[in-house]
Amino acid sequence: MKSKLIESSFTVGIAGTFDVNNYGDCLFPVIYRELLSRFHPNTVIKYYSPTGELAEIVKLDSITSLPDTREKAASAFHDLDAYILAGGETLSIGHGLGTYILPKETFSHSLRLWLAPLISLSEKSRPHISFHCVGAQAMPEKIQSNIGHMLSRCSYISVRDIHSRIKLEKANCHSDLAADPVLLSSDLWSAEYWQKTADNCLPLELKGKKYLLAQISLPYLQNDLSEWCDEIGKIARKLDAEILLLPICLFLHDLIVLKSAKKILKQKGINAFIVEKKLDVLQTTSLFEGCAGYVGSSLHGGVVALSFAKPFALLGKGAKGKHNSVMEALRIPNITAYNISEISNHFDNCIKQNMHELSDKAKQRALNDFHQLITKLRSPTPNRSSEIDITKLVEEICKLDRSEIEGVTNSLKRFLFKFTKNTQSLGGIYFYLLNKFRKQI
Repeated sequence: MKSKLIESSFTVGIAGTFDVNNYGDCLFPVIYRELLSRFHPNTVIKYYSPTGELAEIVKLDSITSLPDTREKAASAFHDLDAYILAGGETLSIGHGLGTYILPKETFSHSLRLWLAPLISLSEKSRPHISFHCVGAQAMPEKIQSNIGHMLSRCSYISVRDIHSRIKLEKANCHSDLAADPVLLSSDLWSAEYWQKTADNCLPLELKGKKYLLAQISLPYLQNDLSEWCDEIGKIARKLDAEILLLPICLFLHDLIVLKSAKKILKQKGINAFIVEKKLDVLQTTSLFEGCAGYVGSSLHGGVVALSFAKPFALLGKGAKGKHNSVMEALRIPNITAYNISEISNHFDNCIKQNMHELSDKAKQRALNDFHQLITKLRSPTPNRSSEIDITKLVEEICKLDRSEIEGVTNSLKRFLFKFTKNTQSLGGIYFYLLNKFRKQI
């Protein structure tokens, strides 16, 4: 997997939602760091997140906040040779009402990730801007041409699924289809490393035993949690394995849901174990190396299971949702259930397939696609001397970005989310009460 990017030193900015305690988001900087080190040992990496904060579950030397206004963006990134926006559903527009509560006079987290670096491009500042294996949301029709023009300033764009590509095509923006580099995680560290790391994370009772990894986040519990426990129990019995409940989407309070699941499983006569300690992303990944399979709602739980050639089933939100779309792009059929009652059937479908063959093909695609990214970074940067003034384009995009949170109702929602988010116990109470209201716990 070794190659050379360029003989001289090379400074790369890697950006993503590394300030959110979410497994997949926080795996990206670690995976890109390892991959880039294999292509060019002298690569200098700068990490960026929308807020300049770093999630608890990822270890990086330092991180920088992305520009939050047009003025700040214009003078940023001048010290970079390349900027890579790494994965996630990051090509979107609009201030959020939950995960990110940012001042409405500033860019939303999405614009900080993709628009800010494109604003910075000039005759004097010409780093390669590449968006690699990202997901795209539908862009507002009234500014699609604005967005398309700004995205045309990129050196390279690749997306993770066909639906994202179609959304970008509506903005007259070309993109390649790429496999997630997280697929390479099993090969970037030795089996000995994974096993040793897992030994320090597994409950004592599970060491040397066969176990099924299981996870669920609140937004995917469209039915009763008891039904989910029934499905997990079925799969564990077929595998003759113990159940290890693993919180992955910590920002969605997985631990609260899984503690309730453990109680329900016990009532059903099924003994389950739970990881209560907050693990970093590599510790979490190590538990996949020795598992008998994975069942959950985390997309990257499925991606990592595939990397280790483990059978898995995902619970998603429909045929055009990210789970099914990404797996379709990887040519992994019948993996995503849309209803809890279908999970065990989809896991059975997966067991019948040659997981090692599927894993090897997916990893080779991911490696080829990363090579493609590297090729783009090695090419000369485009000449931008004749570009039109982008001021009006950016102003219109920013205006619509803010309109998503206008109104009394949205202001109240933002206040409540910010209040509960800032205190872990209050956040937990909020999610618990919401679950009670929905009769899911």
